[in-house]
Amino acid sequence: MARKRCVQSLIVIVALIAFALPQESRSRENSASAQSLAQKVVENEIRASENDHSLWSFQDTTQESGRKETRTVIQTKDGNLARLIAINGQPLTPEQQKKEDERIQELLKNSSEQRKQQRDQQKDAQQMTRMLKLLPQALLFSYGTRRDSSTQLLFKPNPQFRPHSHEAQVLNALAGEMWVNCKENRIEEITGHLIHEVKFWEGIAGHLDKGGQFHVKQVQPAPEHWLLSVINVQMNGKALFFKTISVRQIESRTQFHQVSNNLTLAQAAQMLLGSKALALVRGGSPK
Repeated sequence: MARKRCVQSLIVIVALIAFALPQESRSRENSASAQSLAQKVVENEIRASENDHSLWSFQDTTQESGRKETRTVIQTKDGNLARLIAINGQPLTPEQQKKEDERIQELLKNSSEQRKQQRDQQKDAQQMTRMLKLLPQALLFSYGTRRDSSTQLLFKPNPQFRPHSHEAQVLNALAGEMWVNCKENRIEEITGHLIHEVKFWEGIAGHLDKGGQFHVKQVQPAPEHWLLSVINVQMNGKALFFKTISVRQIESRTQFHQVSNNLTLAQAAQMLLGSKALALVRGGSPK
């Protein structure tokens, strides 16, 4: 009987090992497949941003330090032009509207300020591209659930990754999820949080506290066009990566409409201000 029990135990152990090995192998295969999908999607996002030169107008609402501001934004080949239209949900007063008119008029006269704004916008775009490229290196991806044509990729820090920049340090401290549109290999949304504090140069150059969160979402307002629609950053600490995004900010973009790819700042001003205001900017007189 003892010998029989030993044989039975051996059979059970062998069966468990035989079952476990394929499972472990499949797990590695799934992880490799998820990592490959993340890489493919990131490459497609970067390629799309380089090739898609379409310009759009949209309504942009930001919430920061308890204040909500809504703007109409028009993209041009020379940078974005925005007009404030509401504060905390209330339309601007006539006096505030006048100040906005004057601000836009002054901007069109000030070529150095135009160049500065354009540089800031370009720097943010380049920064975003660099961070996108780092995602498959700084993070380990695995499959989550599915919904319709979308796949959830779960991510956590890659222990083998060695950060070489502040941005890479932050990415390598994140855990969260990324939803991917598998039909077009585009990122629908990313949600993440810092699993530990991040110090830059031992805290001398700033830091971000553990638990900080972010949420970024894209929408598809037209075929082959994907645009950023939500930016929700809730970090505690001190750091500056983007010229136009703070560490505690909620931003939503809606009402997308495509405009001419050759639209200029002056033309955008005409759309925001009207012909009378544009005539004043150009040194003419209202009629």
